[in-house]
Amino acid sequence: MRKLFAFTVAALVIAGALGASMAADWAQGMVLGFGEKLTAPQQSILKVQLGASTQSGTESIGESVEPIVVSAKDEAAPFEGLLDAAGMGPKGVSGAFIRNADQGAGIWVTSSNCDYVPVVYANALYTAGVRDAVISLSSAEPVKGMMAFGIAVKAYEKLRGVKLDSKDVKLAAEEMLLTAGLGEAIGHMEMAAEVVAHAKEQASKDGGLDSAAISGLMAERLAIYERPADEAALKDISSYVVKYAKNGDDHSDMPVQLATLRAEQLWLVEPKERMVDEQVLAEADKELQDIIGYLEKEQTKQSFYQRNSSWLLPVGLVVVAAALSILIAYIQTKPKKAAKKQS
Repeated sequence: MRKLFAFTVAALVIAGALGASMAADWAQGMVLGFGEKLTAPQQSILKVQLGASTQSGTESIGESVEPIVVSAKDEAAPFEGLLDAAGMGPKGVSGAFIRNADQGAGIWVTSSNCDYVPVVYANALYTAGVRDAVISLSSAEPVKGMMAFGIAVKAYEKLRGVKLDSKDVKLAAEEMLLTAGLGEAIGHMEMAAEVVAHAKEQASKDGGLDSAAISGLMAERLAIYERPADEAALKDISSYVVKYAKNGDDHSDMPVQLATLRAEQLWLVEPKERMVDEQVLAEADKELQDIIGYLEKEQTKQSFYQRNSSWLLPVGLVVVAAALSILIAYIQTKPKKAAKKQS
């Protein structure tokens, strides 16, 4: 009995050690970053928003991860010289949940409670030096989108045990602001991010392109989307793209790392270039009109009851009345059990 007890205890200890080791290995592949002003309840809520926890309290992938707290100074650092305090908006209330992805998987971003769309973040995070990561960004209160960027940078550095080049981070922050400006000018943030990514890719392939040439490329890209080109916005962003292409970094992996941006933008990219033959389009349009016509006919088509309601209702009332009369007569004439017993 003692041997069995000792064996059981040893097995439990070994299992616990293995479980702790596996949990530690798993936890090493993810990091939570929180702004310094977040309270414990706000952190719990933000965990849910970031996908690191469940509302039911059931342990999820990020439950056992000890979060890092990012100071307001570090959060604002990428935008120093680009924005003043008022332009940055609330600091210390954002968070990031970052997980390692397989090599070559690229950058995947989701965002909530801010005014920047995921593709803007993905584009800028690539410029900052982020690679192969799944990133969730959110805030405890609505904030200007750029402020989650500083949290994400610090969380990524913690995850990988590296220090991103401050010049690259600064360049990425500038890119976010200029992309947002272009998005506001054309009225579509996702299109702006795709146009900027296209310009970055072309400039990296051809280092001889100047800002005027890049501005022309971007204007052509916007024309595909049938969006007017804002010369002032294009001037600033094209000058930035030149600087990006000449910063000395290897950008050859950009198509792979930003595959998610291309996938999400596929329905927007090059609509005119993907136009099929006019005759095929005409036939497709005719089929569509036939379907719409059929659906409209079915919607207006009267049912059997609607067509015959003038006589169905009176007949139905007569049938119901007759059935009730028969039922009442049966109940009244049915002998009671007590009467049967007495007889």
